[in-house]
Amino acid sequence: MANPLEVLQACQEFFKGSLDKAKASFEAEGVKVNSVMSSGDVAEVIIDTVKTESYDKVIMGRRGLSALTGLVLGSVSSKVLANVDIPVTLIK
Repeated sequence: MANPLEVLQACQEFFKGSLDKAKASFEAEGVKVNSVMSSGDVAEVIIDTVKTESYDKVIMGRRGLSALTGLVLGSVSSKVLANVDIPVTLIK
C-alpha cells in the first residue's frame, strides 16, 4: 500500500517538472510567464488567483466535455470565462 503523502509529493514533483518545461518554452520565445501550482477546486483556484494577482491573460487547456456532461458537471473553462475580467484563451 502506497503512502498517500509520498504519492502526493511524487505527483507534485512530476507536475512541477512539466510546469517548469512549459514555462521555459514560453520564456525562450520572449513571453513572460508566471506559473502557479496549487490545489483545490480548479476553477475557484484560477479565479481567485486571477483576482488577487496582476495577470493580463489566462491560457488554459480544456477537456472538451460534451454539452450535456458540461451542463451537468460544470466546466472549469466556463466557470473561469464567466468570472474573470481578462482575456482567456482555451486550447483543445
